[in-house]
Amino acid sequence: LEGWVNTPPAGTGDATLSNPGAGGSPGGYLNIRFGDQGGVPAYEEDTAYNTGADYTGNYQEEGLSLRFSFYAEDMLPSTSIIYLHSDISDTTWEYAFDSSMVGSWEDFSVSFDYSAGWSGWGDADDFMADLASIDWIGVNVARDWMNPAQQDYGIDNWEYYITVPEPGAVYLLVSAFLSLGCAYRRRAGTRCTA
Repeated sequence: LEGWVNTPPAGTGDATLSNPGAGGSPGGYLNIRFGDQGGVPAYEEDTAYNTGADYTGNYQEEGLSLRFSFYAEDMLPSTSIIYLHSDISDTTWEYAFDSSMVGSWEDFSVSFDYSAGWSGWGDADDFMADLASIDWIGVNVARDWMNPAQQDYGIDNWEYYITVPEPGAVYLLVSAFLSLGCAYRRRAGTRCTA
């Protein structure tokens, strides 16, 4: 997760980004730190994002998914959202994920399928069209705005993968289709030898 930034246009600069453990040592991850507000809580949010070749391009491959780990060190964020920006329509698509653990890493997985819970300007067809040209992807975090103390959040193990059906699921589907075929043939008065 080196090379992520939080500068405009997507980021606000409200947080400080660092990569503890970078440079070959173990434990490297993207740290998002909101500083101590000095006793007066105020809303702050920021987007850490990447425009590099490993994070951009065509996301239309069937079954393409993302998995990552999220860490709320001090307290839960007010919101946490995956942002996916397409330069085709200049739309930022959003996928909200709810962190429920403080002080330990939590794993998340999301499919690049509109029905997985993505929202933005448009429908499933617009989302699929926009996936052809993604120019940045990022994570937006809003601090717990009721607490002015320093807050740290982490992102690690960012990985794209293709989901494929389990062999057992494939066999189950084939079996179901064969059974339906046999039932149809019996109705039609022909013999089923499958």
